[in-house]
Amino acid sequence: MANDPKRPGPAGGPSPAAVGGLLSKFDFIGKRNIAFIISGGSVIVLWMWVLAAGGLKYGIDFTGGIQHIFKFNRPTTSELLEVAREAALAVDPSSQVQNLGEPDEGEVMIQVKGFELVEKASAEIDRAAPVGMDDLKSRLAEFELFDTAFYERLARETGMPSREKLKRAVSDYVNDATAQRLNAELERRFGAPAGRIDLNNVPAPARLVDILQDMAIRRLSAAVIREIPRAKTTADISPLFGATGLDMKPFEEKFLLRAPDLEEIKIDLREFADQPDRLAEVLKEMYPNGFRESFMPAADRIISGKERRGLY
Repeated sequence: MANDPKRPGPAGGPSPAAVGGLLSKFDFIGKRNIAFIISGGSVIVLWMWVLAAGGLKYGIDFTGGIQHIFKFNRPTTSELLEVAREAALAVDPSSQVQNLGEPDEGEVMIQVKGFELVEKASAEIDRAAPVGMDDLKSRLAEFELFDTAFYERLARETGMPSREKLKRAVSDYVNDATAQRLNAELERRFGAPAGRIDLNNVPAPARLVDILQDMAIRRLSAAVIREIPRAKTTADISPLFGATGLDMKPFEEKFLLRAPDLEEIKIDLREFADQPDRLAEVLKEMYPNGFRESFMPAADRIISGKERRGLY
């Protein structure tokens, strides 16, 4: 059906014919130079603004780098972000800091340019397959970041790793080391969490076992001292040792709770009533490897998990 030029358009608007007539009367071609000037001027003004602002802000997909996400036990206020930015700039002057999620979630992302070091070190590995650890050390000697801990990690491999595994190890280690430096800078400004073990600074399962064993013995020492006022003999404290899996016999041979004259050679536990740290040191000498067998499997899994995840 033909359109009626005089019939109104939808919702009482101008008819299609009227709109078409208006457009046909506007001289687009004649005004093209004005349009070019306005469009070109807008582009120039836009680029001047971009340059004045320091250039385009590319995301990590274009610039490369490493993203580290830190979770704080407080909201990410502007003051917190400013302190986090100071810490990040101390590690990498080109780093960027931004809030993640809702402010009350306390998550902050820090992006650093560690990829430059990874690329340079990877290029050294690609130049030719390293023939041994000494050869690899000589190639990476200019990069101070690759220290003894890096080569100790590689030494756990059976034989010399392939180029791809070496480059992956380089990338993981740069990621770890950068995160640790960021963590250290953040702790210096915000304070370290009290009473917590930083697994990122534990290099081997044996070291973690030492830490855990020290904690366990100190807890046992505190429990023994709490029990002294209620116990009648040293044997009354044996359940505490049973719960830990330690042999009670060395303890009973060394200590007495009430020392008769004929057994003064033994130590009276009452001497340690207000000295838990002193008792803990004595117990550590008595049980130097008391928890090692039970702790080692778990410690080995934790450290292996750290190497897979990169950072706790």
